[in-house]
Amino acid sequence: MKILLRICLSVGAALFVFPAAACDYFLNDVLPANFSELERRVFDRVNAKRAENGLEAVVWNDAIANLARSHSKDMAEGTVPFGHDGFDDRFASINLLIPASAGAENIAYASSADSAFNLWMDSAGHRDNILGDYDYTGVGVAWSTADGVYYFTEIFIRAR
Repeated sequence: MKILLRICLSVGAALFVFPAAACDYFLNDVLPANFSELERRVFDRVNAKRAENGLEAVVWNDAIANLARSHSKDMAEGTVPFGHDGFDDRFASINLLIPASAGAENIAYASSADSAFNLWMDSAGHRDNILGDYDYTGVGVAWSTADGVYYFTEIFIRAR
């Protein structure tokens, strides 16, 4: 995979070479101070779409979000491939805390929370998860310096 490089100028005329997305961070403050802003953006968009469709909102759960963050981090760091590997283990961990009858997971890599949400809405399976019969959710986001994108994981849980 090619990494686009851009030269960023710093105070004192020193030159630094960064991946293009890192330059955007320094020049445009594209990256949030923390990932909770992106996580909340996805959560809010999901509940807005559910409301549009006459569905009850899903409730944020910190334990679910922590598992989603861990999966996003692992994908961003290349520890696990991009995909749903390990979802059964994540579901089993959640099931110990919230007795659950069903679960689903959406993943994406994108430049923003809105881009990830739009990708999911353009995919029948992901859209079905967003509009599905679920009670709880958690969203996790991680940044990949290698890819210059965010990795998103959202887990949905239906309580028994």
